[in-house]
Formats: sequence, C-alpha cells, structure tokens
Amino acid sequence: MPTVTLHTTLGAITLELYDQHSVHGVETFLNQVKRGTYDNTIFHRIVPQFLIQGGDPTGTGKGGAITPLSPNSNTKGYYQINTDLKHSGAGIVSMAQSDTKNRINNTQFFITLAPSPWLDTKHHIIGRVAQGMRVVERLAHAGADVGILRAVENDDDDDDDIVT
Repeated sequence: MPTVTLHTTLGAITLELYDQHSVHGVETFLNQVKRGTYDNTIFHRIVPQFLIQGGDPTGTGKGGAITPLSPNSNTKGYYQINTDLKHSGAGIVSMAQSDTKNRINNTQFFITLAPSPWLDTKHHIIGRVAQGMRVVERLAHAGADVGILRAVENDDDDDDDIVT
C-alpha cells in the first residue's frame, strides 16, 4: 500500500492509499504528487468539524481540472465508487469532483474531520490519514494561509513513471 506525506506549514500528514480499492483515484493522486501539483498549495476550504480540502493549484477551489479517463475505460474506481469504503470517521481521504457523474476529474482532495456518511456514494475514497491527525485538526482550526509545502510519495517502488 503506497503512502504519501504532505509536509504542511503545521507539520507532516502521512496518507495510506487504498490502491487495491480505488485504482484510478490513487493513480490520479499519485500522478499529481509526482508532478508536484500539490507543492506550495493551500487548504482552500476548511469547514470545522467536517473537512479540510486542498489540491487546487490556483488556491481558489475552482482550479485543478484534469482530463478524466475515457468513458470506455474499464478501470474500477472511475465510475464505480467502492461501496465497501465509508466516510466513517475523521481522517478519510477522498477525491473531490466538479460534476455529479462520480468521475475523478480534478486534482482536489479532502480529509474528513468527522463521520460523513452522506458522502459515501458521492466521492471516491482513496485512503486514510495514517499519521498526523493532530496536524489535520490544527489545520482545521488555523484558517487561511495554511498549506502544503511539499507532497512526497513514500513507497519503496522505484517506478517513477508518470502516467499521462
């Protein structure tokens, strides 16, 4: 299971990614990490007791669009949300989306601060916070100008290829 560490202005957050359960979601997220998309970005949406959201290179919440997979794609995790995964508590990491077709079509992601079961059928869960939940909580209370200084993949896989 790959991990990614988000080095933020308030400390490190290590994410464990569910590459067996959300193939395309994890692939999309890791590609953005490798491209440096998340470096020097902010958590632009902070809703106390709900979530923190980041991953928008513009910092506005309106950017980060990417081309989704072809509609002919057979990749699990693209149109089908894994119903075994739930937004059952704090620390769940999901991909945000800018439409209602259960597509992963932008770089934005969020981390839950509490159980959020109404999101279960709307967003692709890609992992969980493995370390640094206190940092997530501090980010949630910090307000504006908190960000990701650098996102780094931690797995031991030597494959540095970026899927385009």
